[in-house]
Amino acid sequence: MATDENIVQEWMDRLQRLNVTAKKYFGCYCLYCDGQPVGWIQDSGLSLREVGLTYLPDDLKRPRKEEKIQETVIPFDYVDAEWLPRAFQDTASIRKARGSKPPVNKQWFKGVAMTADHARAECESARLKAV
Repeated sequence: MATDENIVQEWMDRLQRLNVTAKKYFGCYCLYCDGQPVGWIQDSGLSLREVGLTYLPDDLKRPRKEEKIQETVIPFDYVDAEWLPRAFQDTASIRKARGSKPPVNKQWFKGVAMTADHARAECESARLKAV
């Protein structure tokens, strides 16, 4: 299922004070903050790259270290969350400090570096985890 552009706009509206951009890839939208890939939107949910932020709500499903995909799925219910802009900015800052490259043994939605089939599989995998 392709992501509704109105949903993307709602997420982006909440992040408008930040330097956040979205690029469409195969029905998903990859999100960048200060040039750093920090997450993506699929359907109505947002997946934020896991960097160990301690102030995210406890009810969000956090990945275990052994999981291949290191992202925290944020349901649309959190679109107005007060902590959301800070989480985006902090994720970008941490990724930049780490050299902005994902660990070699981890999967990450890279857009142009992925084939269409791989991107679809990643989107579907994340969608199933969000359910």
